[in-house]
Amino acid sequence: MAAGASITMFAAILAGCSEPGASSSGSKELVQLPSATYIGAKKCAMCHDEQVAKLEGSRHWVEGIPGSPQATNGCESCHGPGSLHVESQMEEGGGSKPTLIVFGKDSPFPARQQNEACLGCHQERHRDWVQSPHAAANLACADCHEGHSGKMAPENERGKYAKVCLKCHEAVGSQFRLAHHHPVPEGRVDCTGCHDPHGRSIREYSANEVNETCYKCHTQIRGPWVFEHAAVREGCTTCHTPHGSSSTRMLKERDFNLCLRCHYQAEYYQSNGHYSHRRATNVPVIGEKYALCYACHRAVHGSNFSKELRSE
Repeated sequence: MAAGASITMFAAILAGCSEPGASSSGSKELVQLPSATYIGAKKCAMCHDEQVAKLEGSRHWVEGIPGSPQATNGCESCHGPGSLHVESQMEEGGGSKPTLIVFGKDSPFPARQQNEACLGCHQERHRDWVQSPHAAANLACADCHEGHSGKMAPENERGKYAKVCLKCHEAVGSQFRLAHHHPVPEGRVDCTGCHDPHGRSIREYSANEVNETCYKCHTQIRGPWVFEHAAVREGCTTCHTPHGSSSTRMLKERDFNLCLRCHYQAEYYQSNGHYSHRRATNVPVIGEKYALCYACHRAVHGSNFSKELRSE
């Protein structure tokens, strides 16, 4: 989705948030909570001791003053003031209407209302969330993050993010099982090394932005070059598949077939006296080992010596 379309969609969401009862994704509607007062986490721990114990010491634990307009002792910073919740639990049946916000897939609150609680603190860090495809898909922060520990499930370690991402991105997971792939399953790199889960889709990036993402690890192919391969200007993904491929170096095609996607005129170079190019694509004559453009034009990203992209 284009950035402009994402902003337009988010503006519509914000407009809907101001109207109680506005429709959300699916059948969920915004829940209007009654006014309540802060009570402090000690009262929460009377029933929710396991969650409070997990929350204490985490990045989400906030020490505060009961009755302040800000969060008090962690729990109410996200769930909201809990006085009416305590009162409702004393009623027969535990109360029938929500009195504070709850998170997760079974929550009666739509994703955007859940996320407002998170963005109250994380808006500055995740400014591009409005352009995120995750926001457009109406995902809740709690779909990926475990709020009480303040971590992304299952653990906040390299290689663990992918387990969360691949729960939804199954097609990408199948690409990681191909013979040549980025070492994400091995835990050497992670999805977040290339993608910002809270920002724009990388599909919306310019070719230069895509390349800069690749250059973070592949510094040896960064220019400037005296003679640049024009394909580089169109982005690394012109020739490479970013997740995995059945071809070496994660190329989109094998041998000379990749080059002929752009240099299709090479088949007709014999009429111009370039018999070697016709011969180079004739596997039965020259053999598969040598039927490669790369055999001569080794500086495929750029050269400082040859406009034909030779290495010397």
